[in-house]
Amino acid sequence: MFLVAMAIRITESEFQHVLALLRSMLVEAGLGKWEIDPWLAKAAARLAQNHQDGTGAYFLEYVDGSPVGMVGASLHDHHAFLSLKIQRYGCVVDAYVLPAHRRTGLEQQLRADAVAWIRQAGAVVLDAPPPNVARLAAISGGGKL
Repeated sequence: MFLVAMAIRITESEFQHVLALLRSMLVEAGLGKWEIDPWLAKAAARLAQNHQDGTGAYFLEYVDGSPVGMVGASLHDHHAFLSLKIQRYGCVVDAYVLPAHRRTGLEQQLRADAVAWIRQAGAVVLDAPPPNVARLAAISGGGKL
């Protein structure tokens, strides 16, 4: 049994750690620099905007002072899908753990922290994206994040 401490919600000074982990995720998926750099530029802008307006949060987990895992949470004002009408909902996004730290329960704890943040914001939690392996397979197969 592995014990994982609660992840820390990031401050602006930690944006660089999130972007570094996102880069690792995309490199692991086999994307090229020409694909990664524009995607990261958009992610950085979205990260800053969501952090500033309170519609998103990222959480990091550190081991020996280095970030080894992250997860994001994103809030949205409405959703209409198959007649499901929700005024405010949230999704777990960009869950990633470095390969050396997988199978420790870290990703599950990160996701739980993101879900707790969404619920604390008074939003309904919609289904989270698939685990890392399925996400990486989708990305490398031409899918979108």
